[in-house]
Amino acid sequence: MGLLVIMTGLGLNFAVYHSRYQKLERGDYSPKVGILLPLRGPDPYLKRCLLALTTQNYRDFVVHIIVDNENDPARLAVEGILSETNSDNIKLEILRDKPDTCGLKNAALLQGYDTLPDDCKVVVQLDADSYPYPEWLSDLVAGLAEPGVGIASGFRWYSPEKPTLASLTRHVWNGAAILQMLPMNIGWGGSLAYSKDAFEKADVRSRWESSLCDDTTITTAILNAGYKLRMVPRVAMINEEDTDFRGCTSFIQRQLILLRLYHHSFPLVCVYGLTSAAIHIASLVMMIAMFATGATTEGLLLWITVAVYIIVQTISVRVGEWTIGRTQAAAGRPAIRMSPLTLSIAVCLGFVVYPWCLLAALRTNQVTWRGITYTIESPFKVRRENYEPFRAVESKLNQSL
Repeated sequence: MGLLVIMTGLGLNFAVYHSRYQKLERGDYSPKVGILLPLRGPDPYLKRCLLALTTQNYRDFVVHIIVDNENDPARLAVEGILSETNSDNIKLEILRDKPDTCGLKNAALLQGYDTLPDDCKVVVQLDADSYPYPEWLSDLVAGLAEPGVGIASGFRWYSPEKPTLASLTRHVWNGAAILQMLPMNIGWGGSLAYSKDAFEKADVRSRWESSLCDDTTITTAILNAGYKLRMVPRVAMINEEDTDFRGCTSFIQRQLILLRLYHHSFPLVCVYGLTSAAIHIASLVMMIAMFATGATTEGLLLWITVAVYIIVQTISVRVGEWTIGRTQAAAGRPAIRMSPLTLSIAVCLGFVVYPWCLLAALRTNQVTWRGITYTIESPFKVRRENYEPFRAVESKLNQSL
């Protein structure tokens, strides 16, 4: 039951924080903002994301979209929206340099940063799987209004269109990860804002030029430079993409690899993950042994304990769905989907998938991300092994890339 106590404590901590910082006020803080949107491949909800950027209620901002190459399918989508909306504050760029010493996303972010107008005081990163509702930019920038805060972040919440077991397993894992982001001070690059002063003082450029990860590296660097991180619960980006088990495990493994490389709390995560896996396996073995040896009463008690544990975990996810859904509804945003009864099965699958991905993350030194393979010799010694334009799979149009 110790695992349940830990997760309950993290959940209560997030609930208190969510209530306290649900509505941050910007006051007179309204700096000019430069939004960076790096693209490689046609994300399923890219057009929705682009259209939403044209309806922001923030007064002064520009958007720089950096597309991987001239023939990338995302380019057509961007040009179509620009033609349709006649937006004069959105600029399309093609990624010029593709160094083999860092992630392509890092290279795109640095190019976009360098081409922003000099009077931009705040930089915002956005991923194409996000839905920037009309008040999104205003809400996110409000996180930087407090003195001493150098970086502000939202988080991603999965609400898959097709709640398959694979999509629900990713949803369950992500929900647990969100609870840990707060005490571990981990920002999310899909909806992230930081001041230019903090970026320069923390020398983020040198880190991005030699690393695979953007969000954990910039968050750590800015915190080490003496600034604070402000999580903004209101800026929950709802992701409706589906996935299969290959995509689910690949996603979780990649997140854990990046955490291993770029965050000091990974040993804690590792100990917790492996300990919980050992407890789950031991409970199953003990239950089978009890029934096999005629200790039926003890076996039933252990079975009830495990069942309660699974039910509480399932209820916790549903409470999260209800809480995020209420926020969405109050802000007039699209409602999120409540998970079906198979959520409990996904919780059980998570007990297997998480330690499997954790063990894989411990032993691997390669990451493949959108068709590009990187070899990792050390956190800041990365080598890109290949390059080819992104190719979309027509039969998986709503699946995460």
